[in-house]
Amino acid sequence: MDNKVTPVYEHNVILKEGFPCFVHYSENPQGMSPHYHPQIEIMYFYEAENVEFYCMNKTFHMNAGDMVLSNPFQIHACADFKNAHICCIIISSAVTQEFSGILLPNVIRDTEVRKYFDEIKRAHSETKKISDLYAVGAAYGLIGYLYKTYAPKQIEQRETKKYAASAEAIQKALQYIDEHVTENLTLGEIASAVYLSESRFGHLFKSITGITPVDYIEIVRLSNAQKMLKETKQPITEIAIDCGYDNISYFIHRFKLKTGTTPGKYRSIHTIK
Repeated sequence: MDNKVTPVYEHNVILKEGFPCFVHYSENPQGMSPHYHPQIEIMYFYEAENVEFYCMNKTFHMNAGDMVLSNPFQIHACADFKNAHICCIIISSAVTQEFSGILLPNVIRDTEVRKYFDEIKRAHSETKKISDLYAVGAAYGLIGYLYKTYAPKQIEQRETKKYAASAEAIQKALQYIDEHVTENLTLGEIASAVYLSESRFGHLFKSITGITPVDYIEIVRLSNAQKMLKETKQPITEIAIDCGYDNISYFIHRFKLKTGTTPGKYRSIHTIK
């Protein structure tokens, strides 16, 4: 059987060399599967009504004027944007390196932030080079405002080097899970791979990503299963095995619990005719 493993790590965040941010404005964004990346991602909703955004193992209900922020390595997703109008900024890790370890709130409802996103919207009407300058200025202004307003005490008390080492270990653990997700992984095995005790690893993993290692393994497995159900004609039993489940009944149970439907019904709904 051909294992088709899709890591949850987001490889498509391409920041132009020497450019400190990636900016995207959309009036009809596609849904996002659960994923993570080492950069801060900030999303402002110009138009939205009760959009469910998942981050840090919580579901937030977003409406017009709300802003959602995913700190580095926090698993986040949005299955359906419901035709929302959004502006998304991803800030280069180099820009926020000095503030490593400072976690900003995931949801911010603050009328002050809109002016920064309005600058980015205006940039779309300018020539490319001018557009880039507008975007950089707005991104720096926004991230500076957020740190100053929402994390002053963290900035005073931060332990940057300690957090950086922890984040590096968790990044390696995430990559290890992505590479071995079809195997019978144990917490002890993953902890050993990043040279941490099992208890320390479990604590660090949840504090940085917002979920447990077991939760993350299931996210990857079920994301792979969803992709394979949509894109292949493999029997469901084979898909379950290829995604790391050796018990088909348990796979169907977990799939339905997380998606609200069975693998067979999911395939019939999402297969392109």
